Amino acid sequence: SMTYYPSTVEADLSFRTLNHTTRLLASESNLDILVQISLNTLADFGRSNRVEFISLEAGDNSAKLLGLLKDGKVSKPDEVIPLDGTVLETIIQNKNPLFFTTDRGDERFGIPLIGSENNAIGLIVLDRNSGEPLQELEMQSLVILTTLISMSLEHTRFFQLSMYDDLTGLYVRRQFDAKLREEMARISRYGGNLAIFIADIDDFKVINDVYGHLQGDIVLQELAGIFRNNVRNNVDIPCRFAHDEMVVIMPNTDADGAVEVAERFRFNCEQYSFSGQTTPLKLTVSIGVSAVSAENAITMEEFIEHAKLKLNKAKEAGKNKVLV
Repeated sequence: SMTYYPSTVEADLSFRTLNHTTRLLASESNLDILVQISLNTLADFGRSNRVEFISLEAGDNSAKLLGLLKDGKVSKPDEVIPLDGTVLETIIQNKNPLFFTTDRGDERFGIPLIGSENNAIGLIVLDRNSGEPLQELEMQSLVILTTLISMSLEHTRFFQLSMYDDLTGLYVRRQFDAKLREEMARISRYGGNLAIFIADIDDFKVINDVYGHLQGDIVLQELAGIFRNNVRNNVDIPCRFAHDEMVVIMPNTDADGAVEVAERFRFNCEQYSFSGQTTPLKLTVSIGVSAVSAENAITMEEFIEHAKLKLNKAKEAGKNKVLV
């Protein structure tokens, strides 16, 4: 068969595409979008109709299939892939790309994702069943891309860690402080309303003492899910405030609006059966609300302090209450 040489036009187009993609990848801090851009680009450059994006999980010898592109469609299987004794393990250990054939006779090309300190953090597997063998230029492009994808993947992971609480997936306290400062500056400049409420699990210590900390963690995770479902997506800012306290920043919301949401959250918690035990576990929360407008300007500390004060009053008044 004839050897395929890319024309100057094709080579030029390749590098233009590469240039465009590298900029996209470098600026992406959302994992799902990063995976999607990566898969589509690798499918193009690797002339492949099936690409896997696999991430290594820290600590154990298993990997996660973060994304799969198959016949032009991207899915998120999120399934765990065992590595022991597989070709994938070899690719990760040797840190070199490798052509291999699966037990079913499928031709594959595996490329490791190497992060900082020369650690393998994942790998890309391209299906190579169809078409011409990959050319030198295409191989180089794929290596450049995977280098970039590795950097972006690490960046995204660090970004996630600094933004979100590991256990609950809510924003961390530092993010709460930064975002509340922004929102308060906004109303002092442009007017409007702003509210927060702090929710605290009633008798959480008892749950930890009786059922243990693992059960406590399950409760916090499930509670965070209810919390997120009760606030406005992409508008309100739900955060983990302290160990078993959650707080939400509600832009353009007055005291009545905040109480309504807090009351709904309180009711939904009371109705919910928490998992982890043979019999359903029932819990309640106490909530303190604080609202501010441009007219009654107070400091950020006073704003938070008021919500904490009302939370304590709700506890003293018999728990399972919302006070403003």
